[in-house]
Amino acid sequence: MAPDSTASEPAPNAHRRRRALLRWSAVAAASGYGAGLFWPPDESPSRPVAMPGFSTLNGQPVRIDTPGQRGLLVCFWATSCAICVQDLPALSRLLDQWSPRGIAVVAVAMAYDREEMVRHVARMNPGAPPIALDTDGRIAAALGPIRDTPTHCLLDRQGRVLSRDRGRLDLTMLAPRLRALTERT
Repeated sequence: MAPDSTASEPAPNAHRRRRALLRWSAVAAASGYGAGLFWPPDESPSRPVAMPGFSTLNGQPVRIDTPGQRGLLVCFWATSCAICVQDLPALSRLLDQWSPRGIAVVAVAMAYDREEMVRHVARMNPGAPPIALDTDGRIAAALGPIRDTPTHCLLDRQGRVLSRDRGRLDLTMLAPRLRALTERT
């Protein structure tokens, strides 16, 4: 009996399908879809997150449901992350531009950061946005899990996470999301 040669040969289009899947996976990973880092607005989670109450280093409370506020951008960063520290002035400019339209911005230092280091970086960057400490990791757990810095989470006033982006702050990608958020009624 002759061996079955078709059993060991891949299907004619299997190689093409595998390459297409790999290509799609690379695009998805680069855009954040594959890692669940960004949800398009029509696919955003329907349930609000249980955001813990917290305050900035200056004692200012951070809340999702502040009257007149349409959204909250929470930026997770670390003192050991050069990109994070370099992005602090951009976050400040973003706050200046969007706070009149109801968008609040807060930079949240990761739980592993020592408070004295966070305060030192805050002193060295006087124009930085409000900075908070996530000493017990509750904020990162509520919006994540957040493992990488920088990670930027945009929430609407109901507390739904509209986007979660990892890496350097991309204002060209964020601006349309902020605009859409501020135009909601």
